[in-house]
Amino acid sequence: MLLKIVGMLSHSAVDSHSPLLAVVDVRGASFDPSAAEIRGACVQLRALGVPGRIALVVASDVHFGIGRMIGMMTADSRFEVRPFRDADAAMSWVLETSTSGAQPS
Repeated sequence: MLLKIVGMLSHSAVDSHSPLLAVVDVRGASFDPSAAEIRGACVQLRALGVPGRIALVVASDVHFGIGRMIGMMTADSRFEVRPFRDADAAMSWVLETSTSGAQPS
């Protein structure tokens, strides 16, 4: 399953038998999340309980850093989160099948 999403992920957005493969484009977003909001997002992502990859397409250094933090804070889960500045690079990474068992179906 491949999703191109903008906004919050929910359990209903994924099938528990398929990997979550998502490109989330937040380049046009204006947000400055608190540490508590970042931790809360990581808890929600871990709760999905599925393998996969989430690429965050960002425009600013701050958002790139937040993406890196989310990636580190969810490193113990079954999926990877990684920030990108280029949407094509993000899509290519999401569709790679060689790591984390996250294989497109």
